[in-house]
Formats: sequence, C-alpha cells, structure tokens
Amino acid sequence: MKIVVATDNYPPRYDGISRFLQEILPALANVHDVSVIAPDFGPSSDPWPVTKIPVTRLRVGDFHPAGLHGIRVFRATKGADVVFVQALGSIGLAAFFAAKLRRQKVVLYTHSVEWELVPKSLGVNILRRLLPGIIKSFSRLIYRGIDLLIFPSVGVSEAYFWNKIENKRVIIHLGVDTKKFFPAKSKKKAKTSLGIDPDAFVVGYHGRLAREKDLKTLLRAWLSFRSRNPGVNTHLLIVGDGLREIRQVFDRDGVTVTGFQEDVVPYLHAMDAYVLSSLTETSCLSVMEAMSCGLPVVSTPVGYIPDYITHEKNGLLFEEKSAVLLTRHLEQLLNTGVRRRLGRSARKTIEERFSWDATREQVLSVFERI
Repeated sequence: MKIVVATDNYPPRYDGISRFLQEILPALANVHDVSVIAPDFGPSSDPWPVTKIPVTRLRVGDFHPAGLHGIRVFRATKGADVVFVQALGSIGLAAFFAAKLRRQKVVLYTHSVEWELVPKSLGVNILRRLLPGIIKSFSRLIYRGIDLLIFPSVGVSEAYFWNKIENKRVIIHLGVDTKKFFPAKSKKKAKTSLGIDPDAFVVGYHGRLAREKDLKTLLRAWLSFRSRNPGVNTHLLIVGDGLREIRQVFDRDGVTVTGFQEDVVPYLHAMDAYVLSSLTETSCLSVMEAMSCGLPVVSTPVGYIPDYITHEKNGLLFEEKSAVLLTRHLEQLLNTGVRRRLGRSARKTIEERFSWDATREQVLSVFERI
C-alpha cells in the first residue's frame, strides 16, 4: 500500500506530532510504501522520500506554519492509496483536498483539539473569544470527508462526538519507551552534572514554551513556594524552547531555561517534581515520559491526563491557572516519602498501560483493515 503522510510538524522541530512520527514511520515503512509531506524546518535525515514545504514568516503562537503550496502537495499525493493526515494545518488541509479530488482514503490522527489549541496559543484576546466557534464549524465541514479518525483517548473522541463530529473512529493510545525513560539512579549526580546544587529541590518542565502551556502559572507558584519556604533550597528547571516573551519571564535567579534538548532524560533525572500547567492537551507525551522516569507529576486535569493520573495515587492534579493549589502541591512534595510513593506508582502506570510497540501494532492494524 502506498501511504502519504501529511504533517504540519516534523523534525528538526520537535513536538508531540514529530515524536509520534519518529516512532510510527519506521514501522509503517517496513510494511508499506511510505512518503512524507512536511514543513521545511531544516535538514532531517530520512530513509523515506520527503517533500519539504517552505515555512512562512507568519507566527501562530510559537509556530511558523508552512506556506500554501497546493500544487506541490497535490503532486506529492499522486498514486496514494491512503493519505495519513496529522493535523489540519496548511499541509494537512492541502493534502485532504488533494485526496478528495482523487477519491483517495483519508485517515487523520487527532493530536490536538483545534478549537482549544489555536485560540489559547494566541496573544490577542478578541481572537481567543471569536476563533473557537469558527474553528468548530470549519472542522465539522472538513471532518465529514475523512474516512477514519484515530483518537489518543476515549475522552478526546467524546469531545469531538459531542461537537457533532461523528465519523468512524478508533482509539489508539500513544506510548512511552520505558527503557529510554527510566528512573534516575542518583538525583544528586544528575543535578551536579547540570551545574545545579545537588541538595536543591528541583521543580521542572519540558516541552514547548507556548502560551497554551500557561507557564506563567508555574512561575508564580514556584515563586510563591520559594517565599513561603525560605529555608528550602529550590531551583526551577525549564527544558525547551519557544516564544521569546515566555523565555524572558523566566530570566531570574534560581531558574534555568535550557533551550531545546534532543535528549531530555538527564534533565528529567535532575528533577524532584514535574509540573504541567497546560490549558489544553490530548495525551501529553511529556507527562508520560516524566512518569516513566519515576517523577511525581503535578498537572492540570486536561485532555486524557485524568484518565491515567489519579489524584494522590500516582500524581497530583490542580485546577487550571491556580497558582495557589500548585504551590500547596509542591509543598506536599517536599516530603521525600510522598515523592517516592507517587513516583513509583507513576512508573508502574506507564509500564502497565503505555507502550510504543502496542501503538505501532494498532496503527499497522488500521492500515491493514483499510
């Protein structure tokens, strides 16, 4: 089968979609004839053909979308049995329309809830109010033409269903490489190797520095935590890159912003607690990877997260934008016993429920049925 993968995110720009494709594409290419249409974020080494589309200067949140090159996308989808779309960006939409013109099958993996993600990633308040309804209406029109939707969780699937998107669907969870993301043998050594005081209580995050991640709530909570506990030696470790306005907010004593890191494991090993203050997610690979490293996670209850984090069992949950609750949870984690208990349970959850092998097998099964 000839499968053309159309994606609006691709290495060397890393996010959840790029990492999903890193795990899935080799398995697909072992069985099928695979090619990719992707934005040109820079050089990438690929064993399959890739049609690179130039990106624009336009910025949507922390993201520069690819330009409108419909003819190139139309040519790249020629002869496809299935067009596998990863997002309804400029490339995904162009590939969708090309496939519909040729009556090719279209499968879409829903990595985000578009009417939540796009408005919350923007800095203009009026757009945040107007866009959700517009995006929902537009999405309903497009999704009618998609042959199969793949969702990362039942909850995300239901969110689409209740918004009158009722296509044929299948649930395929994302996975974690538990051999790569493993608990630290020595927290002190991990901190020392990064130039952090080995006795510091390190609060951390890894991922994109984007508005929808609401990292300002994390910073406010950490500053409150530090002022309420003056005897505690604490450090805030932010691993990732994104908007300059967010990076600048973290330019202060006791905070390290590393920029993009291809291997985040050494940084996760240096953390004592992991925080996700996001306003919207689907599965959130970064949280799952932190849990796989045995970290106690404090997260907002967005997307699929409440399905695999049970409050005070294998993690802690707090309301969106509530720096007060987040501060209290960080204070709970000053207790070494609590950290260890939650971290062990978090690791066990990932080992029992999330595997890239299972994800790959299910994706291959979908294409075999098609």
